[in-house]
Amino acid sequence: MPRVKDKSKKDLSKWMDKSLPESFRAKLKKEPLLEGALNQALESYKGKYRKRERDPSFREAVPYIVHPLRVSAIASFLLKRYDIRGEALRKGVIAALFHDVIEEADDKLMMKQLLLNKYGEEVALLIHKLSYYPNEAYPHCSLDLLTTAPYTNYTNYVHSILTEDDLRLPIIKLADIADNLFSNPKETSKRKYILALEHSYLCHLKPCITSRWRNARKANTALNFLLYRYPSFFIAGSRFEDVDSLKVLVGRWVTILHALKECSLAKSKTQFIQALYPLYRTLSHL
Repeated sequence: MPRVKDKSKKDLSKWMDKSLPESFRAKLKKEPLLEGALNQALESYKGKYRKRERDPSFREAVPYIVHPLRVSAIASFLLKRYDIRGEALRKGVIAALFHDVIEEADDKLMMKQLLLNKYGEEVALLIHKLSYYPNEAYPHCSLDLLTTAPYTNYTNYVHSILTEDDLRLPIIKLADIADNLFSNPKETSKRKYILALEHSYLCHLKPCITSRWRNARKANTALNFLLYRYPSFFIAGSRFEDVDSLKVLVGRWVTILHALKECSLAKSKTQFIQALYPLYRTLSHL
């Protein structure tokens, strides 16, 4: 990540005003815990800029902090949709703010320890699981910073997060992928994100296709519709130019992922069909 001379607070404020919905900016200012986390994030990402992202209206590099802020705004909106509120919501927003900070830190162990001391074990573990280090041993399943369980590639890393029971993790990761997908013009990077999503969603789809209730009329219609539209639902719909439009996209991804998970847990034909309904309804609007 390139390092260039720091922007002034005035310049940074311009980017925040441009990139974030007003309601989310107000939320950051209103809650002391989130405001403190924002200040810490500003310090952690200070002097760092997005590698390939440029804003056409300003023709200048985008400060790196804008990316985790956009991810936090998208995640905050969707977490509330799934009734994650209060302390759990605040911790999820903090994890989204810091989801890249370990990857970009020069001393990863020190950064992990700082997050653990400052925000506690729950937040530190969320950030810990969201971090990916290419070509490095990856300490994933424990806060023991010397315990390693390496991922073989980015696709396996994404699938691992999307199978987590804590819904905050897949929501934050999907928000991260969406923002990267539509702010990074490099085609190889876009393919990497799409392939990771396709792999994970197919893995979630397999139990539904092999379910003993798959041939129920309504279930069969929904599954065939998903396969017919697959994988276009990842990017179908249009141009995504701001946080509000990305919310729609990520909301679609989360709805489908949640529906597939519920289908795999269904204990009856009725539960199976009920779980598939939001999936069918979502895809039918593409």
